[in-house]
Amino acid sequence: MNNYTEYPQVKYLMLLTSTYGEGDAPSSASRFLNLLQKTGQTHKVNVSVLGFGSKDYADFCGYSETVFRALERQGWADMPIPLHKINDKSVDQFCDWIKALINYYTMPLIASPALFSGRSKEINTFVIDERFFSEDGQLFRVCIKTDSNVRFTSGDLLAIKPAGDHRERFYSVSRIGDRIELVVREFPSGLGSPFLKNSPVGTSFQARVMGNPKFHFPDNKRPVIMIANGTGIAPFRGMINANKQMTVYLFYGSRQKELFDSFLKHELDQYLLSGKLSGQYLAFSRDKEKLYVTDLLKQQSELVTKVLRDKGTIMICGSLSMQKDVIAQISLTCNETLKMEIQTYLDNGQIVSDCY
Repeated sequence: MNNYTEYPQVKYLMLLTSTYGEGDAPSSASRFLNLLQKTGQTHKVNVSVLGFGSKDYADFCGYSETVFRALERQGWADMPIPLHKINDKSVDQFCDWIKALINYYTMPLIASPALFSGRSKEINTFVIDERFFSEDGQLFRVCIKTDSNVRFTSGDLLAIKPAGDHRERFYSVSRIGDRIELVVREFPSGLGSPFLKNSPVGTSFQARVMGNPKFHFPDNKRPVIMIANGTGIAPFRGMINANKQMTVYLFYGSRQKELFDSFLKHELDQYLLSGKLSGQYLAFSRDKEKLYVTDLLKQQSELVTKVLRDKGTIMICGSLSMQKDVIAQISLTCNETLKMEIQTYLDNGQIVSDCY
């Protein structure tokens, strides 16, 4: 923050700061307020402030509050997101800030606590066992064998580091039997999806499983609504497959009906027949009718209301843009029918998401 200056092309400005002493700036931010008074931005900038601290101290996040107020007085600073504070390295509070960025700005971030909970260092060997492709070949399922000592369940993440790149790629895991199954969309210019698509069956690779308990299938025997689009169906396949007695409804959005029919229809029909799935609602955005998941939720607002009222869970997995629209639609339903703010259900864990 001591290097703050004018940024002619900046769109977002995010300030993350701790507090020293009695609400004072840490050394790396000691000159920031003076620089702010001398240097403005020439255009509107989206600004967010995140404070780190501990409630054991009287001036909890005191300096971040000072920074937030100073920025509010700047005519160029657009600040729709309130000040977020992190108490004692809380992963959940950090993810709340990320979710706020996603919801306001549709930023390409992942708000999964598993990514920030202290990464597992245990690397294991995995083997590509089978692959199944959609009709157009762009979507595919990868079945992966694991060592017997690898613990995982549907909703966890598999972190893969493709050859030639230091960054990990994260895939939501579905557990079918003893195998990991992924649902992947091919990005030809990427590294992760071409590796998973083109490596011969039998190829072994190094990766690690990251636990994601906030996105595991509930065990409270109350109804569940699963909402997904595209590859977001991945963890729900395993959850539905393992379901024994809970009432589960699936809302799923795909581009074309033909793609869905060739890739998922048979499997989901079997779950409907067996009772593992109590109902499904499908939307196809490139068909004649052009339906989206939000259209389905609007049509089934009574079901959404009933599940929330019965202390059930709504789980969302898929694209960030879908998540933003879904949250907006559910929020409308909460306000109109339940006379409640959606934040109540987000805070008590009745609405959970794992989007990307």
